[in-house]
Amino acid sequence: MRTNNEKGITLVELLAVLVLVSLVSAIVITSFSIAHRHNVVETKKLKLQQEANYIISAVLQKHRDENTECYVLEVSADEHEIVFKDCNGKETILGDKFNYSLTHNAGIEENDSDEEIRIDPKENDLITTLIVTDRDNPNLDVAVDTVFTRYKSKTLSKFDEEEENENGN
Repeated sequence: MRTNNEKGITLVELLAVLVLVSLVSAIVITSFSIAHRHNVVETKKLKLQQEANYIISAVLQKHRDENTECYVLEVSADEHEIVFKDCNGKETILGDKFNYSLTHNAGIEENDSDEEIRIDPKENDLITTLIVTDRDNPNLDVAVDTVFTRYKSKTLSKFDEEEENENGN
């Protein structure tokens, strides 16, 4: 005979708890998985941006260096390296971790041949677009438009020369 004071849970209650726990854990695991994938992509984007900023600042420093007469900025044939060559033949590899693409938009003379494009920082500013692409995911890239300038010495006009002579006398 059965009494009403029995303690414990029934099999139906146990199954209901197991179903609820499995649903909650599936939602939590899915959320963590999505967050992890998003974090990986954002970290790669950040590394691409840092690489682009490093290359831009290195080229800008060399562009503004008074000892730099001219230089060539090029990407290797396999797009795995970006190289800075000065006119004395010294090469500096600025980046080799990602794929690179470089477009000179203005500031240099057009050249129809396949020769290297020499950049004279004393004469011209250079407008460039640098694209850094992740090797594992070609859809992930960062493009940076940059103008490389050098401080130009002021050339005096006749009016300025006359004004300086008047102030100096």
